[in-house]
Amino acid sequence: MGMKSNKLSNPYEAYSKRIEDSRSKLYTIKKIEIFLSLAKLILVIGEISLVAVFVNNVPLFSIPVFVVLFTSAAVTHEFFIKKRKYQTALKKINEDELKALDERFLNTDCGSDLLDPQHDYISDLDVFGEKSIFHYVNRTTTSAGKKTLSNWLKEAPKVHPAEGIGERQEAVKELSGKLDLRQNIQVKGSFIEDSLKKQRSFQDLLKEPFSFLHKRALIIFIHVFPLFTLGFMVFFLFKTAALNVPIALLIQQIFKWLLILLLILLFQNSVTRLFRKKITRIYRLVSKYFRILNAYAQIIATLEKQDFTSSRMNKIKQELIHDNKPASKYIGKLSTILGCFELRTNGLLYALLNNILFWDLHCAYRFERLKKYVGKQIPQWFEAVGQFEALSSFANTLYNNQEWAFPQIVESELKLEAVSAGHPLIPEKERILNCIRFEKKNRLAVITGPNMAGKTTFLKTVGVNIILALAGSPVCASSFVTYPFRLCTSMKLSDSLDKKLSLFYAELLRLKMIYDAIREGEEKGKPVFYLIDEMLKGTNAMDRQKGSLALMHRLLDERSKGMLATHDLKLTTLEKEHPVKVANYYFDGTIEGDKLVFDYKLKSGACRSSNALDLMRKVGIKL
Repeated sequence: MGMKSNKLSNPYEAYSKRIEDSRSKLYTIKKIEIFLSLAKLILVIGEISLVAVFVNNVPLFSIPVFVVLFTSAAVTHEFFIKKRKYQTALKKINEDELKALDERFLNTDCGSDLLDPQHDYISDLDVFGEKSIFHYVNRTTTSAGKKTLSNWLKEAPKVHPAEGIGERQEAVKELSGKLDLRQNIQVKGSFIEDSLKKQRSFQDLLKEPFSFLHKRALIIFIHVFPLFTLGFMVFFLFKTAALNVPIALLIQQIFKWLLILLLILLFQNSVTRLFRKKITRIYRLVSKYFRILNAYAQIIATLEKQDFTSSRMNKIKQELIHDNKPASKYIGKLSTILGCFELRTNGLLYALLNNILFWDLHCAYRFERLKKYVGKQIPQWFEAVGQFEALSSFANTLYNNQEWAFPQIVESELKLEAVSAGHPLIPEKERILNCIRFEKKNRLAVITGPNMAGKTTFLKTVGVNIILALAGSPVCASSFVTYPFRLCTSMKLSDSLDKKLSLFYAELLRLKMIYDAIREGEEKGKPVFYLIDEMLKGTNAMDRQKGSLALMHRLLDERSKGMLATHDLKLTTLEKEHPVKVANYYFDGTIEGDKLVFDYKLKSGACRSSNALDLMRKVGIKL
């Protein structure tokens, strides 16, 4: 039986209160910003006036006082600008959650780039894309979070699934009550433009061999030679100032020293050019990534300070420690190093520092030195953040749907039991709840009924809740028990002109995928739960009936279970042949006046009604 969550605060009240709190703080911050802007303006005007009045006798103390006061005002102003941005983002998050409670989809990443028509169930069950399960659940802000959440929705844990899912459920329950933590991290992540492509480029760079770290002579050279260059420049300045010779001789001497300095800089430039390609490649791979790393460092630092009770969250927290030091320190240091690379965008200053100090080589060397020390840990830290964000997304789903239950995952017997289950993407006021039960010996539920009665929706309801259950999320049901099946579907099929596939052949390939998965499951002990909607609809009625019966007889010999929605009443005879393995269910509708009325309730037995002619008349076809 599914587990109910602990009592949580009312989400409408919590979000509304937070919006009002943010508005109040933004009002105060705005007044402080206006005051600081005026203060800076008054300081500038005051200093200019002082200089104008005392042209030849400006008080010496005025300049350092002005610098200190103006810098203090500027730093304080920057602090409140960050607070304003934080409160603005927090206010938007809570406004979005109120929209979510009104069952509207948010303007968030819907995972359309993750669609995969070859996957066992992604396309059929609307897991990714606009108004999908991912779109509904997703509250991740980092590429690591998106990757983890999408992977969890694609497949269940492979080793000890019940234990792994149980740990996720425990963490989700804990995080559902930590609204401050969840939204704090969501705000910090919202300021970055992370992507899976950027993260892959960065992690590929971490795996590459070192280009500079083991070149000891080069490392010594880039540290020592700039000292010689700087020493010569200081010597040049002091020597020039100390010379007391005729102007022509002074110019001649300055020209000689400048020529020597130019030769030194040209030599340093030639050394830099030897490694330009390697350094430029590193820069292109990590360009602007320092801001992303800075956000990760802030997120990780927040998690490091938090106390948790669930085992999964404590494991995540433990992973954020290396050599008894917090991961946020290493990530912050790495962000600083990559930020130094951005000097390349400042043309003149970059040219001076790079030719005098070997700036690029120092950045590359320090990057590789840190990579050697924590390069293998960095992907693990990203993954830890990704796990938190995925768990936080499920916790948010639970907080917004407190009547949902946590499913029970059983590995001891092949069963599935859904009580008052509904489709999470259907608005609650329109959602019809149904029940179904598969015991150990049950193999197949044949679902019949007229068009538009709810057969396909019910198949999707069961499928989507299995996905959520095996991902560690609460499910849209009052109770849900399932074995960790491999889920396979054949539902939304069409012909493919680019692949030169007819509808019938496309469906055959899909059914072959299900058949192979079932056979593989028998060999590896991983039973399948399959969902098939209108089998073999791309051929004539006689072939469809023969082919469907033959395939279902074959599948009934295996341990796997499934549901078949069909208009073909001949398939309901399977129950008579296999009374223990097969059960018939149906949806029906009634005609009230000129309207077709459906109750969308699942009933036991086989449907005997049809509505094709009525629907044709309803849309205006004269028969």
